[in-house]
Amino acid sequence: MHKKPLILIALLLLLISSLWGKIREQQLALQQTPLLYATDATIGKLVGNEEQSEVGISSLLLGQEFDLAWLEKYVDPSVRDQFSNTFGVLLSSLLPQSGVSFAKPVIGEDLVTVPARLADGRYLSLTFKAQKLISLAISPKNGLQY
Repeated sequence: MHKKPLILIALLLLLISSLWGKIREQQLALQQTPLLYATDATIGKLVGNEEQSEVGISSLLLGQEFDLAWLEKYVDPSVRDQFSNTFGVLLSSLLPQSGVSFAKPVIGEDLVTVPARLADGRYLSLTFKAQKLISLAISPKNGLQY
């Protein structure tokens, strides 16, 4: 009896609200609202790990066991012996890692430093020259820094 007008009104309201939603979505897109990025209070804006960047290299090297092949692949030859003597024991116990978060790299004249947060909450920074690792710093749980 009176159901047809109610159904028509409901369908009309549904159509209007759908159109209003599309218009509002377009308005918001035109405003070009800046995107919100995930950040870490200590290391800054978190980024993905593009394969050919220092962040991608960091992700790869942290995901592998530390051994001679690792040294030859990732560490600059000019510092390889010193690097192994300084960080060998630490990296043997630390690697491999998963669940690492990386922040936007700090790019200097010749060096690129990649800040990272390990899954256990420790912070790490890896410094590269010509995409080869030359140094790292880690803040272990006991407060000492290597």
